[in-house]
Amino acid sequence: MKLIYLEECGFSCPEDVDTAIKESSDRQRELSKEMKSMEKRIADNKELIRQATVYRKTKPTYDGLKKARKPERYREENRADLALLEAAGRYFKKREMTKFPAIAKIQAENEFLLSRKNAIYREYRRQKTKTEELRRVKSNIDAMLRQEYKLQRRQEQERQRMKTGGSMQFTKNELEMIYKYAATTKEDTVKAMKETLPSTEDQLTYIIIRNAAEKLEKLSEPECSRFIADNKAYHIEKSEQSVLRRLAEAKERVKQSVLQGHDLSGIERFQSDTRYMIVLEVLNNDSPVGFKGERYRFFLSDAEYRNAKVSEKRGEIQIKSHADVVAGKLYPDKKVEYDR
Repeated sequence: MKLIYLEECGFSCPEDVDTAIKESSDRQRELSKEMKSMEKRIADNKELIRQATVYRKTKPTYDGLKKARKPERYREENRADLALLEAAGRYFKKREMTKFPAIAKIQAENEFLLSRKNAIYREYRRQKTKTEELRRVKSNIDAMLRQEYKLQRRQEQERQRMKTGGSMQFTKNELEMIYKYAATTKEDTVKAMKETLPSTEDQLTYIIIRNAAEKLEKLSEPECSRFIADNKAYHIEKSEQSVLRRLAEAKERVKQSVLQGHDLSGIERFQSDTRYMIVLEVLNNDSPVGFKGERYRFFLSDAEYRNAKVSEKRGEIQIKSHADVVAGKLYPDKKVEYDR
């Protein structure tokens, strides 16, 4: 069964799955690193454009200072613009920039970087899905291996019980009764079973308990006590498997989609034009982002937030939670869990 499943998934052995997971995870990390590098470059370019714009707007004020008849009064009246100009000058000096930056060229570079980043992000999502699928395959293989081990162990226990009992044969119901009244010794187990017979009203149950006790009496010690202990271990293991299966099914029912998009501590949160943070769910594949059922977190400017509200009105997405963002600090409408 394990080999058939491996072949269906395109692998010849479990080690091939481990290798594929490592290669896929490494590629996913490379793409993530490349995206973060582009995000930093885009943010640096935005700041450069902002400083250049400030410098260009406040330069005439500085030139006016040179011509002013009363420089001190002029400086006091234009203190804010001059301070902005000095800050922009320090910014350029720190970066050893001797020429005024070409804003149009920088904007064109940002457009290219953003287009490239979006392409890489799409590849990153595909790679992430591939990695998750490979991990599911590995999880299934591991479960099969555990099941094989338990099956082998159970078969060995069955063989041991048959060996211990010699020619003695126990029915399934008798084994269950022996488990129910199991004690540390043969004597105590048989005693407990016989003591319950007078109060057993159901005739079939009475016969099962009586027959099981009589068969145990015919087995010699210490083999009989080992048989009782093995039978108890088998039924406990069977019960544990049932509990684990129900837990796994419960976890599967409550499993939710992974939150994608911007990291909670990502650079988008701290950009100067960021005003909102939203968590949304994609309602259909007409959405400008993602696919139906996926969930995203985004840090947005005023214009981007308005676009998100328009998309929500069109029924493409549903905004699940919202927070105002001021200088990187979050002010949520209500307490929500931003990272799952």
